[in-house]
Amino acid sequence: MSTIRGVNLGGWFVLEGWMSPDLFEGVSGSDETIFMEEKENAEIALENHWDTFIVEEDFEWLSDHGVGYVRLPIPWWYNGDGVYHNSKLYIERAMVWAEKYDIKVLLDLHTAPGSQNGFDNGGITGVLEWPEPENVAKTVEVIGQIVEDFSIFDSLWGIELLNEPGWGVNMTILQNYYLDAYQVIRDYNSDVYVGFHDGFRNYDYTWTRFFNDNDFTNVFFDIHLYQTFGDNWGDYDIFDHVDFVHSAQKETIDRYEGIVPIVIGEWSLGLQGNVYEGLNYESTNLVKMAFGAAQFNEYENSFGWFFWSYKIDRDSHLEWDFRRLIEEEIIPDYFNN
Repeated sequence: MSTIRGVNLGGWFVLEGWMSPDLFEGVSGSDETIFMEEKENAEIALENHWDTFIVEEDFEWLSDHGVGYVRLPIPWWYNGDGVYHNSKLYIERAMVWAEKYDIKVLLDLHTAPGSQNGFDNGGITGVLEWPEPENVAKTVEVIGQIVEDFSIFDSLWGIELLNEPGWGVNMTILQNYYLDAYQVIRDYNSDVYVGFHDGFRNYDYTWTRFFNDNDFTNVFFDIHLYQTFGDNWGDYDIFDHVDFVHSAQKETIDRYEGIVPIVIGEWSLGLQGNVYEGLNYESTNLVKMAFGAAQFNEYENSFGWFFWSYKIDRDSHLEWDFRRLIEEEIIPDYFNN
């Protein structure tokens, strides 16, 4: 099997304020919970966003550029729950579009009851109550619903059990959830790929035991490789960043060789501003090209990768916008071998 080359369809069915700032006008936060509570005519605004943010033409464009996979973040409330609006029909439409253009879909459970990380991408900022037993049990139920609802689509390639569970989540709770959720999927679908996110702790020795001791089929380990979050990047120049890709990140990917396939489920060209100090437009783009090339070269040696994200709905943040990066000729324009 050749390397899986894909993009995330982020910001579509799980809102993040930074990705669509105009949508969040009049809202005091950046997550979907506060959006539903504060946005005027929130359900109408949400349906309009689902209809317009990504359309059928986008799937056609991806196909034309050799992108054969998408990672599609969906929320635990996609069937509707309390304040949250039902997006199931829109997700089904996305699956049909993917099928039409021969694109495989990784459905990624991006939020969980109680929030698994306290980030806006977890549905509610500043809350991390997912490890409570009732929330974990509810999430297993949601996984069962996902596999039942979407296994009818030929475009379904994989299901990721939980996006970015935070550092504060107990590893035993997380791995036991993964075992239960994996079994729920296998009881219904024996072939679909199942993804396990590392909880930002791919270095933890228990992962090797987890994958060696369990009889898994068609699974992968999802690690997210960014070089922009946190203070430790402030002294890096572009040479340091490229070296880091070829040393530390390569080591991370190689660590699990022969144990479990690695997928870089999220990455971007995002760097902190100090890297660009004193550079003109052309030099800035050359820096982005160098950083992108280093990552492509290493990530091609993994089972697969998904860039974050296909589209950012603002003029800034070019480094996170796959389509604009191609249009600006910063990354290649074709990805099928």
